[in-house]
Amino acid sequence: MNKKCIPNLSIIVPFYNEEKSIEILYASLKNTMERLDQSYEIIFVNDGSSDMTLNALNNLVLKTKDLIVCTLPQHMGKSIALQKGFDIAKGELIITLDGDLQDVPEEIPKLLHEMQKGYDMVCGWRHKRKDSFMKIFVSGIANALRRVISGENIHDVGCSLRVFKRGILKDIHLSGGMHRLFTLIVKRAGYKIGEVKINHCHRKFGRSKYNFTGRLFEGIIDFAYIYFSGAERRRQSKRL
Repeated sequence: MNKKCIPNLSIIVPFYNEEKSIEILYASLKNTMERLDQSYEIIFVNDGSSDMTLNALNNLVLKTKDLIVCTLPQHMGKSIALQKGFDIAKGELIITLDGDLQDVPEEIPKLLHEMQKGYDMVCGWRHKRKDSFMKIFVSGIANALRRVISGENIHDVGCSLRVFKRGILKDIHLSGGMHRLFTLIVKRAGYKIGEVKINHCHRKFGRSKYNFTGRLFEGIIDFAYIYFSGAERRRQSKRL
């Protein structure tokens, strides 16, 4: 971390079985953040990995002074891992990205620049996604349906590369699979959200945690949340 007690930026990365990506991602993040000339902290969260991720993180901590590592006692899912990072973060702006090297740290300055236009959150838009056809196809349908049902106006609600103001976290506490609904919750809390097109990379190591059945199930959960929370708001408005 830079010498300031309170950093300007907190970068949070959850890891689950991504041992080969850790040092590469850290080096890329370090290089990007040093060029920005802002105080920062990097928080890596190990989501109960079953490979050598924990060893890789512990070895990296010994080599650097600006890395914070925390480990969940077991695999608890991305929402809990992110929330753990949120609980630790001290930065005025929070930056999140995935630990599989598909999100590109060098794109962070684009999002920070967009934040200067008055947004509370800026999301990355993987307009040229480097994933399997099935993953892109299913996600595309889910994104489109969600935009129609919820009124969200961003293209890529599933992109993990985001920048947002710390104040947003007072209205959000992630659990279960709520990370999938993060942008929707932020929007409904009245915050202003923007997006920028970013580069996206092919997965270099390991396997995707995605599968068709799982993504379909997640889509149903998202739909249920949007539908029933909207119905509840309509009932409340009728009572007024």
